[in-house]
Amino acid sequence: HAIEELKTILGLDPQTSLKLVTPNLINIDKLFLEKNQDFKDHPEVSQMHIASQISNLQKKQQELWWVPNLDTYGLYELHPFRERERTSVSDRDEYVFGVNLSLNIFDGLQSLTKSKALKYQSQGLSQAKQQKSKELQTQFEKLQHELRTRKQLIGLLHQNIGQSQKYAELSSDEYSRGVKTASQLFTASQQ
Repeated sequence: HAIEELKTILGLDPQTSLKLVTPNLINIDKLFLEKNQDFKDHPEVSQMHIASQISNLQKKQQELWWVPNLDTYGLYELHPFRERERTSVSDRDEYVFGVNLSLNIFDGLQSLTKSKALKYQSQGLSQAKQQKSKELQTQFEKLQHELRTRKQLIGLLHQNIGQSQKYAELSSDEYSRGVKTASQLFTASQQ
């Protein structure tokens, strides 16, 4: 379960396989456990970063309310033969081109208000991105610790099983020599 949570935190596909290297008992790959992750490529963090950049660009756009707008337009139209009594195709063509220049003299400080709102939105998204990165780092460290702890627990369980098997073998040997009773052998085999 911890490995599945790590895949989610790291932004990996669920089909990605993370393997525990097991030469002796369970030895979790040290490169994976020891390195600090940079979560800037995590989908949620990168989405917040892009949203922050968009808000910042929109803020800059709102700050330039006084810049004139220049719009161009064009139109082509071919009139059917019945609308115009000219037989030549070139006489039935109609072309229109134009330029529209508009200058915003005063907008009632609406652009200033919008730019401030977008500035604060950009800052908020940037801080949310940092917070999400910290949360992911904390979760990652928690899961690393959990994996290390589970590794130690499994190691202790293997030691305990080994000692119990050894105790059962010694008890069986002592029973065969007549040192231990059947109830003591039964207790040893239960352990």
